[in-house]
Amino acid sequence: MNEEQYEEWSHYYDVTDEVEFREVNICISGKPSPDLWNQKRVLEVGSGSGRFTLKYADRTSLTLAIDPDEERIKMMKVKVNQLGLSDKCCPIAGELCALSKSLAGSDFLEEKFDVIVFPWSWAYIDNKIETYDVAKSLLAKDGMMVFTMVVDGEFEKFVIERNHLHKHLYETDAPNDLNRNIKSMNLLKELMEEDQFQMTKRSITTSFKFDNIDVASRLIYPLLIEEDMDEIKPALEMYSDDNGRIIMSDELLCVVARSN
Repeated sequence: MNEEQYEEWSHYYDVTDEVEFREVNICISGKPSPDLWNQKRVLEVGSGSGRFTLKYADRTSLTLAIDPDEERIKMMKVKVNQLGLSDKCCPIAGELCALSKSLAGSDFLEEKFDVIVFPWSWAYIDNKIETYDVAKSLLAKDGMMVFTMVVDGEFEKFVIERNHLHKHLYETDAPNDLNRNIKSMNLLKELMEEDQFQMTKRSITTSFKFDNIDVASRLIYPLLIEEDMDEIKPALEMYSDDNGRIIMSDELLCVVARSN
C-alpha cells in the first residue's frame, strides 16, 4: 500500500470506532469509562500508526507502542507530536522479541507493564509462543493482557468470498483471515489456561463506513483492473444506506487475561 492509498484508508481504518474502544473498556473494567488507563504503564504490540493507542495514551504514565512497519511508526510519531504526547507515548519500530533484547536495561523496560495490548495483531505474529512468553515476562504482578481479533462479520466474509480477485496482490488466493484468527484465538486460550490466567471475553460489533461504492471498491481492492470492478460494485450495493454510504459490519472478540 503506497502513501496515497494509506492516506485514504486512514480515514476509515486508522480511526478506532468509538464502539470498539468503549466495549474494550467494558471488557476490562465493567465500565465504558477510559479511566482504567489512568497512570498505567502500557505496552502495545502491533500499534500501526496509532489506531487504538491514541485513544488512551494521554491518560497513561507511559505508553510504549511497537510495530514492525517503520512507515506506520513514522506516521504515528507525527501524530504523537501533533497531540503533544511525546512525554507519554513512545512509538518504536520493531518486533517484541527483538526489542525486548535491544531495550533491555533501558528506561522503557526498567519497570514492568500494567497492561499489554495486542489490538488485532496477535493473529499476524509468526512466532506466537515466543512473543507470548516475552509479553508474559514483561507483565507486572496483577497486570493484564488485552487481545482484540476479528472473528466474523460482513466485511471479512465479503473479501473471503472474492479471494480470486486478490490475484494482483498474491501469487495465490488471499489467506482466509477468519480461519487464521480463530486458530490464533484457540492457541491463545491454550496458553492462557496453561498459565492459569483469569480470562474475560466480550463480543464487539463494529463497522466500516465508506463514503460511497467507488471509495469502498477502490480501498478494498486497490489494484483491481476495470473488468473486475464490474463484479464488485453491484455486490457492494446491498450494503448501501439511504445516503449512498457503504456500511459493513465486523465482529470482534476481546479477550482480557489477568495474571494471578
